[in-house]
Amino acid sequence: MNHGVDRRAFLTSLLALLLARCAQVKVPGLGGFGGSGDEGGGGDLVGEADQFQKYVAYGSKNLLTALGEVGAAAGHREDAAHYAAAAATINAESVSPDDITKRNTMIVDSTFKPEDLQKVRSAEGRKQLTNSFIHFTIGSFADKKASGAGQKLLTAKPTAMELANGTVSNAMTVAKTSAKALPQQVATATQWLNALRAYMKANNMKIPSAAEAKKVAEEQGIQASLLADFPTSTET
Repeated sequence: MNHGVDRRAFLTSLLALLLARCAQVKVPGLGGFGGSGDEGGGGDLVGEADQFQKYVAYGSKNLLTALGEVGAAAGHREDAAHYAAAAATINAESVSPDDITKRNTMIVDSTFKPEDLQKVRSAEGRKQLTNSFIHFTIGSFADKKASGAGQKLLTAKPTAMELANGTVSNAMTVAKTSAKALPQQVATATQWLNALRAYMKANNMKIPSAAEAKKVAEEQGIQASLLADFPTSTET
């Protein structure tokens, strides 16, 4: 018996097994070593989780800001200040399920209604409505992106290493909580955008362009990669 040959065969088999295992290991932010991205979470799950949370945060921030501006324009100063304060506390780096629930209630069950637009007569009020339209546009875009990204996260199969990453585990929890909330918020934003668009046309006001809205989003610090497919029109 040739023990040298047997030993080499054993070591060769062991090396092949170790290489196969390494192909399934993923490093946060880098993906897998030599893998096709079909195993585990697939692709850069940490990056996807981070983008999802940013979309969620920017969506809520802009929708709360937009509602506050509508409230201020219609003369509801105290309630408007409450919305502005809530928007100011939102950090794109930190989102919790509890945050989602509280903000969703403020957005979907707002005391401000589209009928309030008819109360706006002053030039200052109309300027606030213009700003509100811009923020509703950004918020609607961000929530639509968040909704799609959240659905993808809910079907992902993360590795143990990915689950140990705080960004991934938190994002997956938030995705579960926001599964119903985000579509509700998109519907609310759409209702307001339609009402504002009708008001602006009836009062011969210029409807803000998509380029103007995108510029405001960039000024907020939203990365270019997150705005890659921002709407090119605000007419519909």
